Order: sequence, then structure tokens, then C-alpha cells
Amino acid sequence: MVSKAKIFVVDAGKVIMVISLILWFLSSLGPGKSMETAKTRYDLEIKQHPDQAAELERSRQAAILESSYAGHLGKIVEPVIRPWDMTGRSGSPSSLPSPPAKSS
Repeated sequence: MVSKAKIFVVDAGKVIMVISLILWFLSSLGPGKSMETAKTRYDLEIKQHPDQAAELERSRQAAILESSYAGHLGKIVEPVIRPWDMTGRSGSPSSLPSPPAKSS
């Protein structure tokens, strides 16, 4: 029983490692100079507005990820999965109407 669990964990670990490397690659590289353009634009903004550096850094990271291969792939996949409403709001207990309260 323990050996079967070990085999499962090792095999699952290989799959997780491969998927992690693919996601890292897709999020670290982008087509053309789009990532470099996003970095440069926000570097200039941060130099001009150092008081807003934290907010601009978050926006910079989002822009870099959006311009990566993963970001482009996400824009392609989004229209396909949008009907499934993956936000968790649809059908969650908090979004369903509750029955009326009984008065005594």
C-alpha cells in the first residue's frame, strides 16, 4: 500500500513539475518586445511618481504578465471559458436566494 502511494506521489510530482515549468516559461517570455515595452513604460512612470511606486509596481507586474505568452494564451481561452463563470459567484450558497424567515 505504501509503495503504491509512493509511486503515485512520484508520478504526480513529475506531472506537476512539467506543468510548472511550462507555466513559468509561458509567463516569463513574450512575443516581440511587448514585455520590454511594458517594463520600460512603468519604470519611467515609477521614476516620475515615486510616491505611487507600490501601486505602479503592481500595475507593472500585471502588464508584464499580460504581455507574456501566458497572457496572450489567456486572452484566447477567456471567451471559451467565460460561459462557465469560473469566478465562483454563480451557484454559490451566498448568491442563492434564501427562503423567507418564519414569523412566530
